[in-house]
Amino acid sequence: MKSDNWFKDVPRAPCGRRTKGEAGDEIPPIFKYLATLTKSSPLREFFVSKIQCANDSPMINEKINSKILSVWKKHFGASDKVYAPIFYDDFKTGGILFIGMNPSFNPRGIRKIMRGTEFEKMDPETFYNWRTAAQDSAHVDDSIRFGRLVHDGYAFFKRMHEIAKECKTHFQHIDLFVYRQTKQKEFLRLVRDKKRALNALGSDQLDIFLEALKEICPAVIVVSNAGSCGIIREYFKDRLSFDDERGFHWLKLDGTRVPIFFSSMLSGQRALDTGSYERLVWHIKQAVK
Repeated sequence: MKSDNWFKDVPRAPCGRRTKGEAGDEIPPIFKYLATLTKSSPLREFFVSKIQCANDSPMINEKINSKILSVWKKHFGASDKVYAPIFYDDFKTGGILFIGMNPSFNPRGIRKIMRGTEFEKMDPETFYNWRTAAQDSAHVDDSIRFGRLVHDGYAFFKRMHEIAKECKTHFQHIDLFVYRQTKQKEFLRLVRDKKRALNALGSDQLDIFLEALKEICPAVIVVSNAGSCGIIREYFKDRLSFDDERGFHWLKLDGTRVPIFFSSMLSGQRALDTGSYERLVWHIKQAVK
């Protein structure tokens, strides 16, 4: 194979999807390579299915992800100095929605999850570079498919799975912001101005978060990050009210009320202790009823 990143050689349509080329175009290298393979070759079937999927299938969760792309193009152009944002799989309505601050980026952890998968030879630094996504919107789908593996194998989601199972429902996780950065303090400097108010980059992402929240319309919300709790309390204070009888907050969403819990992280060094975690699970179960 001439290139591990074969998708870079496939020409793009004006809308950003991959295409098989137009009249007068030079034959792309990937198609030259395909011509050398027999019809029964597993590699040929793999590449053909990739190209057909990119050409024929709509973007996963297109409404939200196209807006995320637009925000990144607005603020970063096609820069290679920033990572691609997180993109969201198709939403499920209802269930428990866990909310974090922003996606982290750990190349070492990513490589571990990639082992034994179709992504095994992929370099995380290259794959998540924003320039890749800016030039190829089919990257959105690839990123989401890999994200599904992360959900299954990453310890960060373990307690979320446990809580959903206890409550006999499903769960989803989204972040307030879609910018990839592991160090939260450094990230917050990028989305706040000198007065600590959200700047344009921060506000644009928060608008996307609110739209995603309304689409999901969860049965219960759990904000599992202290920083996120503070931002939601500040920017959505007019939508929040505390229920003295039931012991949790309500969040108004388009005429409906959703129970919302403010918590610290569920995993990692700053995670809830066992007793606090058990009480949180009990309380969520009461809200789900």
